Amino acid sequence: MRKFVLLLLSIISTTLNSQNLVTLTKLPEILAGCSGIEFSDQGDLMMINDHGNPFLYFIDTSSYRIKKTIYLNNQIKDWEDITLSDNEDI
Repeated sequence: MRKFVLLLLSIISTTLNSQNLVTLTKLPEILAGCSGIEFSDQGDLMMINDHGNPFLYFIDTSSYRIKKTIYLNNQIKDWEDITLSDNEDI
């Protein structure tokens, strides 16, 4: 049993350590507090920043620059996710 557990832990460790992440670019500092990320139908990244004044940012995936910003006039705080419906409703 002990050998089985050690073998299992070895396989899990190898699997977890075999993934290498590559940094493509550094995003603007204003996006550091973003919680949710979703792709729009146009291929942009949509990100919610819910700290302070809530904003929805659209990021161009080729330049990684902020393409559009929308102020979310609501009382909801601490959003953790964002999704897009079939009707493109956020």
